[in-house]
Amino acid sequence: SAPAAVAWGINRLDIFGRGPDGAMYHKAWNGSAWLPSANNWESLGGRFTSAPTVTAWGINRLDIFGRGTDGALYHKAWNGTAWLPSRTDWEALGGNLTGTPASVAWGSNRLDVVGQGPDGAMYHKAWDGSAWRPSVTNWERLGGDFFSP
Repeated sequence: SAPAAVAWGINRLDIFGRGPDGAMYHKAWNGSAWLPSANNWESLGGRFTSAPTVTAWGINRLDIFGRGTDGALYHKAWNGTAWLPSRTDWEALGGNLTGTPASVAWGSNRLDVVGQGPDGAMYHKAWDGSAWRPSVTNWERLGGDFFSP
């Protein structure tokens, strides 16, 4: 897939991509070296049909999203010491997406994700610091007619 990249601090770059096995892969630059190494990538597991999208809302914080083989959105976070829910498990966030999702953070502990549904409309969900809104698996329909070419 196309890569997704984000920086959460000076001399820090994190890159994600979907591999030929459908799993998500990660590599990071720490200011002096590529991790896990110059030629290797860390597998984060999962089975995806979209490119990743990644957002950083603070130092040592990453949130990665991708569309799974069932069309639902899946999420994983780095909290500075560990991948959550685990290195290879992903949080299911529901939905029926047809394209690559997009994510953004506009404040500490605030995430917004949008994705296109099979009806061409855009759908939205948000993390408000304590819960996913409108719920873990439900999405807010934003309307529109955004069919892919």
